[in-house]
Amino acid sequence: KKKNEKKRKKELEEFFSSYSVPEEEETSKDFEYFANESEGILIHMGTPWRDRCLITIKKTEDGGKNWEEIQTNLSEVYEGSTFMFISKNVGFVHDIHGGYDSFANLKRTDDGGYTWKDVKVNKPDVITEKNIFFNGLPTENGDKLELIAYTFDLGRDPEYKYFKFESDDLGETWNFVEEVEKNDLE
Repeated sequence: KKKNEKKRKKELEEFFSSYSVPEEEETSKDFEYFANESEGILIHMGTPWRDRCLITIKKTEDGGKNWEEIQTNLSEVYEGSTFMFISKNVGFVHDIHGGYDSFANLKRTDDGGYTWKDVKVNKPDVITEKNIFFNGLPTENGDKLELIAYTFDLGRDPEYKYFKFESDDLGETWNFVEEVEKNDLE
């Protein structure tokens, strides 16, 4: 019996000494935006830990030769969040789980990424649900931005309702346009 135990112990030691844990693939992500040939912003989302990514924001004024990190109030977002800038100062982040009750949140900056604030919409009386969540980043349509938001009722069969909002001031204010059907969303 002891001989079998020693043999088994030796086999296990050989197995574990030859076993190597594969290195994790780097999953950090960079978003880079240039307002012109020289001015740009770089947003680095670090490798996720527990579904959250630390954020580093850098700016350049020489076409990307030199980058300087800026201080920002946006320190982390959920993995899968997306960014967009529509000018050197105005940008958005769609944090897929960063909102109330862990649903989609949208933040906006108007100072090039130094400060980020939650986007608020002018909610009309036709929207009776308390919370509004965002379906993604705004889209540009001519000289306006469009945004799809949604609400839902957590009954036995959750019912989602989708709404279109527009902004003509680079996303500072959002006005209700209409309710839209899910099938009408791309």
